[in-house]
Amino acid sequence: MERVFIYWDNSNIFLEAQRLAEERNEGPASRYRIRINFDDLLRLAHANRPVERAFAAGFVPPEMRHLWNRMESNGIQV
Repeated sequence: MERVFIYWDNSNIFLEAQRLAEERNEGPASRYRIRINFDDLLRLAHANRPVERAFAAGFVPPEMRHLWNRMESNGIQV
């Protein structure tokens, strides 16, 4: 099975999720209630293929720094 390289831009993922929440008319504060399950997103990205290397970049609000730590513990370079 071929190994994969994953490169993701956290800012673009998060901003697009906020835009989608607003588009769906989930209320005026919907963009601030967005939660992304990065563990599931990583599983979706590698689709049960071995990960050769993963790299994540982008803005992370201070209250979400624990996500960066979790990504690092999964072998993702941040």
